[in-house]
Amino acid sequence: EGEGEGEGEGEGEGEGEGESEAVALAITSVNPATAATGTAVRVTVVGAGFDDDTTFRIGPSALAEVDVQNDGAALGTFAGDLPAGVYDVVVQRGDAVFVFDGGFLVEDGDDDGATPVGSCAATASTAPGLLLFGLALAAARGRRRRC
Repeated sequence: EGEGEGEGEGEGEGEGEGESEAVALAITSVNPATAATGTAVRVTVVGAGFDDDTTFRIGPSALAEVDVQNDGAALGTFAGDLPAGVYDVVVQRGDAVFVFDGGFLVEDGDDDGATPVGSCAATASTAPGLLLFGLALAAARGRRRRC
């Protein structure tokens, strides 16, 4: 899912005397790779060639509050300002650009905060209550059967 193709290899960077050649830009993963419309989310971009001058985008939306951890990991905030759809994740440093094709999914947000019936979230959040209800019901039925 979301394999990127490099569009530029950072030519001309780090080729001076006594300097090592710059690492080519790459993205190997984005976590989380999904957000709801209208919901800001902190994402981790993993790859190579990152530095403090590197910029990151999900589609046309630039990540804010970017914190480059090291040359292979950065944290940034996606504002959730895009409509539902699949978007490329783009990393850029100078003229070097790498596109992680289809690396991020924006899903329709749920404006009323209700959890759709049958969704994983509904099952996970109500499972303990249902379990207790089922145990209480079984205990009540068991008492009725006594003679």
